[in-house]
Amino acid sequence: MALVFSLNCVAMNRHLANGFTLLELLVTIVVVAILFSVGIPSFTRTIQTSRMAGSTNDLVTSMHRARSEAVKRRVPVTLCASNNPLAAAPACNVGGNMVGWVVFVDDADLDANGQPDGNIIIDPGEIILEAHAAPPAQVTVRSDAAFTSFTPNGFRRNGPLGPSVTMVLFCDARGNVSQGTSGSAARMVMVPVTGRPQLGRDVADIDFALAQLGGTCP
Repeated sequence: MALVFSLNCVAMNRHLANGFTLLELLVTIVVVAILFSVGIPSFTRTIQTSRMAGSTNDLVTSMHRARSEAVKRRVPVTLCASNNPLAAAPACNVGGNMVGWVVFVDDADLDANGQPDGNIIIDPGEIILEAHAAPPAQVTVRSDAAFTSFTPNGFRRNGPLGPSVTMVLFCDARGNVSQGTSGSAARMVMVPVTGRPQLGRDVADIDFALAQLGGTCP
């Protein structure tokens, strides 16, 4: 009986000692490598697409709010680019791009004529409705102006120093390439004279924006 038990233990130990063969290990490594090569690029594209959509949607949402507040309050409301949007006293950067922005009620009557000046400057006492930090560093933003302002009837209005923005282009490292049914990897936002922002997602839309703004994407 002791001999049988001893032989069973030896057989069990030999069975437990068995592991992967070299061929099985190589096959496993190849399968894992294939899964990584397929899955990681797809995951990266998903992150890039989500980041791009979030950046453009944030701007469009802010524009809609500025427009609706102008109509509701019956005074000009402005969205302007800002280098310090989250500061206690942010300032407009009318010579820059939309890399961070502020929405404010542009209704100070500095010349005391009984009318809001709408001067595209955040004057003392003007209400800041929203402040938004710059999009992620992976997203580049270009525009044909650094502010968009709305009249009490919701129309786009120009400022004393120049015209309001009509086009904002968002790009990342993918450039203007087709993503199938999702359109281009890049995005553009257009603001027509009626003031209602429109989102462009087709490759042709981005080509049009590049023709107007110049340069490349990204």
